Amino acid sequence: MITVLVHGLVVVGLDQLSKMLVLSHLRGNRRIALGSYVQVRCVINPGGLFGRAPGLRAALGLWVLAVIAGLLLVTHASSFQSHVTQIALGWMLGGATGNLIDRMGRGVVVDFVDCRVWPVFNLADAAMVLGMLLAFGCRF
Repeated sequence: MITVLVHGLVVVGLDQLSKMLVLSHLRGNRRIALGSYVQVRCVINPGGLFGRAPGLRAALGLWVLAVIAGLLLVTHASSFQSHVTQIALGWMLGGATGNLIDRMGRGVVVDFVDCRVWPVFNLADAAMVLGMLLAFGCRF
């Protein structure tokens, strides 16, 4: 359980710090190229997944369900007792929390990683996806 909390808090902290830096330095059309295919630019996302989302109340409800499900998995499912799986759950819950903090505090989510062939995303989104891949990769 401690592993899930520590990794979740690290994800939330890095996510919020990165969004603060992007908001303070990359407003408007400013961009930073990271090679030929990736750039950092500030994109304000008023919706959720790909610009579409339920309301704030529904988002908070989904977050609460995710936390409850994560706690139940960590405490009762033997397949979720491994250290790697608990790290993965921490990343998923931390990412969901980071975006929920944006939605509740700013009313929008700040995205900034642009790979040009995929919708712009942030560290919270990446943590959720990588956490899912890591958790389910441990099952197969």
